[in-house]
Amino acid sequence: TVQGWEGGRHWLNSATVVGRNNLAMSLLATKGPYDNKLDPAAVAKKHDHSSPKSAADFVVGLFLQGDVQSNVREALLKAVPSTSDDTSKWLRQFTYSVVTLPEYQLC
Repeated sequence: TVQGWEGGRHWLNSATVVGRNNLAMSLLATKGPYDNKLDPAAVAKKHDHSSPKSAADFVVGLFLQGDVQSNVREALLKAVPSTSDDTSKWLRQFTYSVVTLPEYQLC
């Protein structure tokens, strides 16, 4: 409505979380209904973040805008390879990990 969302966190339940996670998986997949339309590695590279660490920091900043506890950020970044032959694949998985965090669901 023009007054905003009156439901607060009521929209967030086990069914909607699963639905949102499935949508994220579909959007990040290379095949399926969205057919490779979203490539986090291409977006990161477009913004001059081509190394794995830089791309991961970019994704965290993009989706969480710094609103994540340091221990969660550190746990996410532990999964980042120092080098990668297939940045697109691991960054899709990394991005999925970011957008399925409670911090993202509540942002």
